[in-house]
Amino acid sequence: MQSPTNLSTHQPDYAARQTKLTQLPCDVVALVPGASLKYFTGLDFHLSERPIIVFFGDFGAAAIVPELEQSRITARADLTMTCFPWRDEQGYQGAFQAAVDKLGLAWGRWHDHARHGIPRATTCCS
Repeated sequence: MQSPTNLSTHQPDYAARQTKLTQLPCDVVALVPGASLKYFTGLDFHLSERPIIVFFGDFGAAAIVPELEQSRITARADLTMTCFPWRDEQGYQGAFQAAVDKLGLAWGRWHDHARHGIPRATTCCS
């Protein structure tokens, strides 16, 4: 009698999954903690008052993440991700601005749309 195959030893190909995200017909894909983030990265964060956002685009992958959670990303040899950490004492605004500047995101345009109540998000996948 053969022993059953241990499926838990199979490692998902996160790089291939992330490549599919960068091929979508949009500039950037942003994921927050939840099932999609776990599927595409293997990262299992929980939604909280401390924002965590992972971006995928031409620049690769990047995360705005609380400094206390950053090691969960950097400890993963299979993830290549630029981190923009922030601390509670300083707030997350600086990390968002650093990400926008470094990644070439149009923060001002998004901010203006949000301020005027115009939804900017577009669903690019079904």
